[in-house]
Amino acid sequence: MNKKTIDKLMETKSLSTIIREGHFNATLNCPMLPARPKLSRVHSSEQALTYSLVLGNYETDMEHYRAQLKIYRENQRALLELFKWACLRDIGGLCTDLRPKYLQAVEIAWNMAWERGHSEGLYGVYQELTELNEILACI
Repeated sequence: MNKKTIDKLMETKSLSTIIREGHFNATLNCPMLPARPKLSRVHSSEQALTYSLVLGNYETDMEHYRAQLKIYRENQRALLELFKWACLRDIGGLCTDLRPKYLQAVEIAWNMAWERGHSEGLYGVYQELTELNEILACI
């Protein structure tokens, strides 16, 4: 998903419809944290050897997990930035007005909308931002 795709979709659909259709939903599943192996206090040398082998696998799994988590977070960040861009474009916040006060007000409005609406999902954020749009229009 990119800005061109969103632009094309917004030619025929409202942003609220695009949000409800799930175009901003995560495309990757969050990776699962591998379970750390455990060794009981009282153990045999055979159990200790098995534990050391399993621990080596665990460390490899953790490296893989961290790499997958980094990719997942980058994907989530990109989707959120795209969502923010689409919301601001839809309400008119992306205009040629580059005054620092205006840009700061847009950022404050976005943060307020996120705080108030993200527990309800992306559509909740969009609704909050459209309500705050009246404040942006006064600047």
